[in-house]
Amino acid sequence: MKKRLSGKVIIITGAESGIGKSIALRCVEDGASVVAAGLDGSGLQITCRECIALSGEEYVTFRLTDVRDPDAIEDLVNHTISKFGHIDAAVANAGVVLGQQPLTEITLEDWNT
Repeated sequence: MKKRLSGKVIIITGAESGIGKSIALRCVEDGASVVAAGLDGSGLQITCRECIALSGEEYVTFRLTDVRDPDAIEDLVNHTISKFGHIDAAVANAGVVLGQQPLTEITLEDWNT
C-alpha cells in the first residue's frame, strides 16, 4: 500500500522536540522525506535517529537553522534541494519565547530581537 506522503519532501522547523519532532515522525511514517531544522543539534540528531528507524537513512536529514536569519533559511532551502531535489512543503513550527507579557503588549521590536 502506498503511503500518502510518499515522494513528498517536507522541511520542519523546530523539529528538535515537542510538536515539531512529532510532526517529523508522523511525516516519515506516512512516507515523506524530512529535513529537520532547528537550533539544538543534539535534539535534531535524536529526532533524525528516530525518523531513520521508521523510514531509512536516505529519507531524513537535519540542518542547524536559525529561522530569524534569512541567510540560514536560504541555506536550509539549498540543503534540502541538494539532498532531495525539490521541496513540497514546509512546517514553520519554530517558536520564540518573548517573556511573560500578554500577547497584546508585545512590540515589533520584541519580535525582532
